[in-house]
Amino acid sequence: VGIKSLETTPTLNALRAYALSQTGTMGEQLFSYPQPYRAEGLLLPDQRGETLRLTADSIYNYLGDRRRPGETAIDYLTRICREDTGRFPALDYMLSALLLEKRLDRFAAAIHTYWTEGDSLPRHYREALALHCHLTGDTTAADTVMRHRLADYLALEQTWTSPIERKNRMRRSHGDTYWWYHFH
Repeated sequence: VGIKSLETTPTLNALRAYALSQTGTMGEQLFSYPQPYRAEGLLLPDQRGETLRLTADSIYNYLGDRRRPGETAIDYLTRICREDTGRFPALDYMLSALLLEKRLDRFAAAIHTYWTEGDSLPRHYREALALHCHLTGDTTAADTVMRHRLADYLALEQTWTSPIERKNRMRRSHGDTYWWYHFH
C-alpha cells in the first residue's frame, strides 16, 4: 500500500514492516517505503482510540517476547535476539532497526554474530555492509559487486550541482536503497 507515496503514519509503517516480515522480504524491500520513524516505526504505537485487527501484542507474540516498560525498540529487539527469546523474524527486525538508526558498526557486528556464513544476505543488508566497508576502509566484509554499485551511487550524486535537482534525481533512481535512506 502506498509504495509511491512519500507519506506514511506510524501505524501504517509498523503494518508494512509486519507484512514484509511475514513474506520474508523485510531485508529486501523495507527501504522501498518511506521510513521517517526510524526503529520505533517497526513496532505499533500505543493505539488509543484506534481499532485494528493487529495489535502491538500480536507483533510481540510474533517476535517472541513482550517489550518491557521504558525499553526502546532497538533495545527490545537487541535483547530478544541476544537472550534468544525471540523467534527468527526478530533477527530481521533487529537488523532493520539498526539500519534505521544508522548504527552501521553494530549492524556489521550483528551480521557476523547472528547470520550463518554462506547464506546470502538480503539486498539492503548487502548495501549497508558495502557502506560500512566504505566508511571504515575495511574491504573484506562486503561483496565486490555491491561495493562497485556504491561507488557508482556516490559518483552519480556528484554530477548535479543543484541540491534540489540532485535530491530529486537520486530519489528517482536510488530512492529504494539503504544508501538513499542513510544519506538523506
